[in-house]
Amino acid sequence: MNYKTMKVNYLAILKRAWSITWSNRYLWWFGFFIALTSSGSLLNYSNRNSNNSQQIDQNFADFLSQHASWFLIGALIIILIFVSLLIMRILSRGALIKSIEKHSKNEVSDFRAGLKDGNRAERGAL
Repeated sequence: MNYKTMKVNYLAILKRAWSITWSNRYLWWFGFFIALTSSGSLLNYSNRNSNNSQQIDQNFADFLSQHASWFLIGALIIILIFVSLLIMRILSRGALIKSIEKHSKNEVSDFRAGLKDGNRAERGAL
């Protein structure tokens, strides 16, 4: 097969993808959960070497030592939210893939069936 002469009809692919997503709008929720939990460059740490930054670091350390219990509770809540979003992302990715696969085979699928398939895919049963 000569790959140089092979042409891909991108417009047909985009039309088919739009048709699938428009007729199965529940797939948008899976895409939304995936986009919501996708990590970008959210944390940006720069190394500062000025006296002002040392004072800020000292003030922050003092604040943490005075409010350690609140900081610990906040950290645990953030970790729980992070883990739940991570699980939702994994389930949504599996659900989106399996729902599109079912649609391509002309099988019926909905949001609930997609989540069940996503759960099975996450567990490695598929």
